[in-house]
Amino acid sequence: MSTKRVLLVDDDPDLRMLVEAYLKGAGYEVSSAVDGLSCLIKAQQARPDLVILDLGLPAGDGMTALQRLRTNTHFAQTPVLVLSARSAAEWRDKAIQQGASAYLQKPVDKQTLLESASKLLGCEPAPALPVRGQLGCPHCGGSLESLKVALDEATIAAIARAVRSEETPR
Repeated sequence: MSTKRVLLVDDDPDLRMLVEAYLKGAGYEVSSAVDGLSCLIKAQQARPDLVILDLGLPAGDGMTALQRLRTNTHFAQTPVLVLSARSAAEWRDKAIQQGASAYLQKPVDKQTLLESASKLLGCEPAPALPVRGQLGCPHCGGSLESLKVALDEATIAAIARAVRSEETPR
């Protein structure tokens, strides 16, 4: 089975990093976009198997991006999971009516997100990465191991250099 590709579209960098860590920790290949316009460009480039889409986006809101994905023959059948802070049932209903496959309200826990993604992709969720000791985020439950997966080697090296330079006596 090939690795499933997910396009994550959200303008909040902290949320993007966290959700990306969850998805990568579960074995998905993740690309991201920050607004409605870059969503459409990234979708053309990455050819995702699933799009996770926020509704409140700059440069073309999420609802417009959803409509454009649905009218594009390449993405008309691609599952779209809307992940939004908008809580009113009318937003959920409108998103589903416009072609969203599922709707989750922020904040969403890791298990719910991964179960929804795997269901939409028609695959079993990967087992969660173990948390060593008591390490992890006390707010969201994310493990440091899953965050480490989200960081590429260059980022890890840059952080290590910065920490070493701060530890060097002046």
